[in-house]
Amino acid sequence: MRGGTRIKGHPDVWAFLTIVTFPIVLVTADSLGIEGLWPFLVAALATAFVIVLEAAVRGRLWIFEKGFIDHISHPEMPARLVLVLGITLLILESALIFFVASDRRFDLSLLGLVARKQCAARAYEADAARLCDLLTR
Repeated sequence: MRGGTRIKGHPDVWAFLTIVTFPIVLVTADSLGIEGLWPFLVAALATAFVIVLEAAVRGRLWIFEKGFIDHISHPEMPARLVLVLGITLLILESALIFFVASDRRFDLSLLGLVARKQCAARAYEADAARLCDLLTR
């Protein structure tokens, strides 16, 4: 009970849901074959939906809870965030490089990516048109 009104749901649960919604929906939309900017837009809308849902259910947002404000405003927070994100990115990039270098099944996907990009640019660049023709034969 806070100020006579009961707030439903724990802010940690809503924080977790808000943070994981974007990457999960992005990867899912991409794996379902949605192309272009649409996976990003769908993921952004899903994240916004979670935020609106939390506001409707709890009457407030987790980001404005006292504990989160204290963590975010801590002087070492930017350095910690950069460190965690840097380590995560390094691990993901290393895994991607390892899988691309060691598994031949990625070759067709990468060549398909290059072919799509070059074919999309064929009207603007002569080199792209030649490369598109070469890759789509």
